[in-house]
Amino acid sequence: MLYLLQSLRGKQRSVGSYFYWNPTSGSDAKDGTTPSNAVATFAQAQTLASAGTGDTIFCMATSATGTTTVTETLNITKANLKVMGPGHTFQLVPTSTTGPTVTIGAANVEVSGFYISTAGTGSQNAITVTANNAFIQDNWIATVRGHGISVSASSKTNIDSCVIEHCGG
Repeated sequence: MLYLLQSLRGKQRSVGSYFYWNPTSGSDAKDGTTPSNAVATFAQAQTLASAGTGDTIFCMATSATGTTTVTETLNITKANLKVMGPGHTFQLVPTSTTGPTVTIGAANVEVSGFYISTAGTGSQNAITVTANNAFIQDNWIATVRGHGISVSASSKTNIDSCVIEHCGG
């Protein structure tokens, strides 16, 4: 059933392995293959995924406050990777001012279902795309010091159903 539902979502139709990222109660010592074995960081989830196979990283919002806020930046370097959040309850708000909140540097990457902001200082973008065929969908991008989404050296980037507001770039 999960395969069927996943195959109907997004732009990339290939379905690879599933990995779970839970920054609240995950552990990078786990294998990330089930919600109860979720990893704690995006970096570890991406390490477990394979490039070019259509793997998906599901982001779990499990904070007792109702909103899970992540302070790490996402540097997506594996082709055909899907990174899927549950919506505004999973917020990417980094503390680092050295790079964009999300960098898509590999082809055929999908990013969906997040609230994305930037650090309170600096001039970084929320999302920077430098690879072909990126698909950015159902994100709320707000309170950004730079551009909401910056696309350069990329062709066929698709941005769908995103709210982009209060950007300084």
